[in-house]
Amino acid sequence: MMTPTQRRKVWILFGAVFLGSCLLSEALAPGHTEYVRAGNADNGDLNGTEAQRSWARSTPFAAMLPTLLGVREVLASLMWVQADDYFHRGEYRPIMAMCRQIVAIDPHQLDVYATGAWHMAYNFMDKRLIQDGVQFLEDGTRKNDVVYDLFFELGYMHYDKTKNFPEAVKAYETGSTKRTTTGGKTAPAYVRHQLAHAIEKMGDIDRSVETWKHNLALSMDEEASEGDQKVYIAGPNTDAARHNLYITARRLNERLAAQELREGHTARTLQLWQANVDLAKDRLRLGPRKDVEDDLHAAEARVDQLREGKLPAAPPTDMDLHFTVTRVAPRQIRVQGTINALNLSRIRMLLRDADYDQRAARGFDFKMANCSMEWDDTSIKQEGFDHTFKLDKDPADMDRNPAEIYPLKADNYELVLTYNPRLQAAFIQDRYGWSGEGIKSKWVVVDKDPRHDTVMGGRRLPLRLVQRTITLTRKDILDPGKKVLYKG
Repeated sequence: MMTPTQRRKVWILFGAVFLGSCLLSEALAPGHTEYVRAGNADNGDLNGTEAQRSWARSTPFAAMLPTLLGVREVLASLMWVQADDYFHRGEYRPIMAMCRQIVAIDPHQLDVYATGAWHMAYNFMDKRLIQDGVQFLEDGTRKNDVVYDLFFELGYMHYDKTKNFPEAVKAYETGSTKRTTTGGKTAPAYVRHQLAHAIEKMGDIDRSVETWKHNLALSMDEEASEGDQKVYIAGPNTDAARHNLYITARRLNERLAAQELREGHTARTLQLWQANVDLAKDRLRLGPRKDVEDDLHAAEARVDQLREGKLPAAPPTDMDLHFTVTRVAPRQIRVQGTINALNLSRIRMLLRDADYDQRAARGFDFKMANCSMEWDDTSIKQEGFDHTFKLDKDPADMDRNPAEIYPLKADNYELVLTYNPRLQAAFIQDRYGWSGEGIKSKWVVVDKDPRHDTVMGGRRLPLRLVQRTITLTRKDILDPGKKVLYKG
């Protein structure tokens, strides 16, 4: 039995540990405190809000014990350090499990959501995990819906990785209405700017122009209200919004004019090119710019040519797609082909289980043990392309067994080649249009999802893809020796 002096020492030690853990929780928590402060803020006023936060309302019951001991953020932060160590050792499964455990303990760890999703979708270089990264961020936005941060991350993942632009727009649009963790009432300007870019990629060019007008007005208001103290931030934002508004409006007129001319509407074509003359002149009133001066000269030349009847319509480009598929060795599939597309265009090659979606829906463990998927956006040079799927190597060079990334357990696989005008660079879209309205091919597939339509000048045009699909068997991929599997 302890003496009174020993009991007193135990209580002193317990108190010191408790106090130390509380201090550590404030020092180590990545994103938690900032989120709670923003969540409790009233119109940006953060005074005295920390005492009002209620951890219990946002924490699963299983995590209550560390919360009551005052060490929740400490535990989550130390686990995050361990997760980083797993990453440097190339052990992705423990990282994913630990990320989910950390946010179960502390659902306001913004950095864990953002970095964990980045690991899943990017660093592990396993295409099957991209959707897990999306779902992880979606969970984060639901539990941290006061601030913009995770909505922006989710928007970027859809914009850059999944190419699901309607979902990118949805995330950016929501994020643009949220607060910041530092107490700002609205998200930074770059969230609004990314929204405008995503709307253009989605195909709604009319709405993108209006969004840039809105962004420009907001930045100009910031400059006017803040004066010299804000000009270093608002100034670049204003210039960026103004320039993006100009080039989006110019492209809208040019590409709509090309479509009108192909349809024989000369008068309407002339109006659109004259609109670009006026647009460039208005822009130059703010100061000289060589690129805008070049635009002005080009638009004036088009107007003159149209008035003289010397501007013929550019005929649609016939994109004839042919390719050969060869098994170079077991698990190595080479795809070589030609397509009549401009240099530096990209064609996506996707190889996956023929029933991938149904198989992946059976759960994470089944997906990782049984499903295979890989793709590459291959550059086109001199109308040719060449890519080899190396399913016998770890794509991230983490010394993982390739069979972990590409189990190849399905009976059949689909190889899909897609030329998507929406994903091409601006100078290529100048020739083919936002939705492929300037192309033709016997392999054209019309995207029936109206969310992907181009809307320009009040007109709606469906997205047109050049796409071909063939089927390979498991034997085709795994058998030894070199063999041509398809040619056509």
